[in-house]
Amino acid sequence: MVQQVVTGNRLADGVVIYLGQDGGWTPKIDAARVAVDADEAKL
Repeated sequence: MVQQVVTGNRLADGVVIYLGQDGGWTPKIDAARVAVDADEAKL
């Protein structure tokens, strides 16, 4: 099973950020929304 997370870089300092479970952005990977199939991976 492949797991996917949406990542980005914070413009102010380049830190990697992740799309969180609440729909916001977080610098903590353990708080990221994890998609485990194709339907969940669609934004």
